[in-house]
Amino acid sequence: MRTALSFAFLCLNLLVLTGLSLGEDLVTSDGRTFKGVRVLKEEADKIKISHSDGISSIPKKMVPAEFFQAHELTPPPEDATMDAKVEMQAKMRLFADQFPTFTTKDGREFKTSEITAIEPNGLKLMAASGIIRIRFLDLPEKYKTALGYDPMAAAEYERAQEAAQAESQEMRQKMSNAASIVDAISSRVRLVLIQNVGKGWMCSGSLLRTVEEEQITSRPGSPLSGPAVIYEKRNVSKTVIVGELDQLMVFGLPIYGTSTVNDSKRVWEGTIYNMGKYEFNTTDGDRLTVEAFHTDRNTSLNFVAKHGVGQLVSSQGEQVVASGTGGVLVGNGTGFAISEDGYIATAYHVVDDATDIQVYVGKKPISAKVVARDRRNDLAILKVDAETQPLPVSDKEPESLGQQLFTIGFPLLDQLGAKPKYTQGSVSGLDGGIYNEKGAFQFSIPIQPGNSGGPVCAEDGTVLGVVASTISTLASGVQNNAVPQNVNFATKSSMLRKLIKTRPEIKTVESLESSDAQAAVVKATYLIMVSSKKG
Repeated sequence: MRTALSFAFLCLNLLVLTGLSLGEDLVTSDGRTFKGVRVLKEEADKIKISHSDGISSIPKKMVPAEFFQAHELTPPPEDATMDAKVEMQAKMRLFADQFPTFTTKDGREFKTSEITAIEPNGLKLMAASGIIRIRFLDLPEKYKTALGYDPMAAAEYERAQEAAQAESQEMRQKMSNAASIVDAISSRVRLVLIQNVGKGWMCSGSLLRTVEEEQITSRPGSPLSGPAVIYEKRNVSKTVIVGELDQLMVFGLPIYGTSTVNDSKRVWEGTIYNMGKYEFNTTDGDRLTVEAFHTDRNTSLNFVAKHGVGQLVSSQGEQVVASGTGGVLVGNGTGFAISEDGYIATAYHVVDDATDIQVYVGKKPISAKVVARDRRNDLAILKVDAETQPLPVSDKEPESLGQQLFTIGFPLLDQLGAKPKYTQGSVSGLDGGIYNEKGAFQFSIPIQPGNSGGPVCAEDGTVLGVVASTISTLASGVQNNAVPQNVNFATKSSMLRKLIKTRPEIKTVESLESSDAQAAVVKATYLIMVSSKKG
């Protein structure tokens, strides 16, 4: 008897110590009933129970709150989505009870049973003809009241939808632009892998192209019934070297498995896609910048879409800041005045993500802030507290192919210094360009990093465009392996004028006061220095 009592007492203690219930009923939110429930195990999102019919795992979100309190269990995190879904289903049931069918203001009739969702601005239905959306504004008042229509919530929902659509459209545009850039700046190469640096290889090698050659072969014929020798022609594909590559950084190369040449250097052959620049210190202590590529098109595409072309890439294949700047990326571009009171136009990508912008008006740096921007057309307007000498901005397109142009800018600041540089060229294409849109044109003025945002001017000093981008010539064969030269693009001045109109306080000028156009453009063009936090 004592032994039986001791065993019962031990079992009771075990139940208490392990937190097991002594058996009760549990009704879940979906209507199921479990009898004689005991908690066996608690997990993050569910509990394991034994009951009269066996053992089950129940999602915590289906268990009443009282059960958690009674058994000192951790309730699931609040699920706003689930709460909203339950609330919506309750609304739909009440609405169906009142109105088995409903009619819109324009006389269209629908079954309430076809409603699949109540959104803040209307209803979503699955009808025989497909998915239909009906705005609350198209419904009579009695339906809107029954469905709990909130005009403020509807307006906020539509604004959020528009913002999401705009963001999605912007990303699609970025991906489209990136695809045109990445595919243009791709090369078929044979690389010699010199040194492994992080996830990339410093390489040299050759630029390749596949050509078709006509080859003549011969075979014996029949001396009795035909010619003694039969000659046949056929086209044979052949890979030829069309250029030599000195130094470049390439990511995505296999560390092992590449073929080797006699001096034991690894060799790789395939297509590489440009994704930016790579900086490193030479053995002489100099800082050298080379082109950075990736063997995977999608990786390069995503990088360019996210960061833009010409960005610095780390040895790990990620966007980086320039070394020695204390976690800050320092860069420069060009801008030009569009009013007398300190409004300055530049390219958007010059000041994108900048935490500090300094404009050198004369020799003095003045803090600037962005007051207007147009990401799609790569434009921005800055404001500085200074008097500036403006340039007239044309509202017309470039006149014709071959029209003479010039620009003033601050290219290759480290190598060429901080004085303005003059270069000239002509209109190469009236529409399209790297953005594949009507808002840009192609020109042949030689430009370098630092020219971005500078004015592209007609001979009389009138601004026809803003320097936007270029296709690099270093190790950058296009699809037919020709090397692009002076393939540069400017955003049309008409796009800039549209942006200026969003700021009515900007007072532009119609013409230059000086007869010396080049000197006037030099005075109106400013060096822009920007810095941004790492990442």
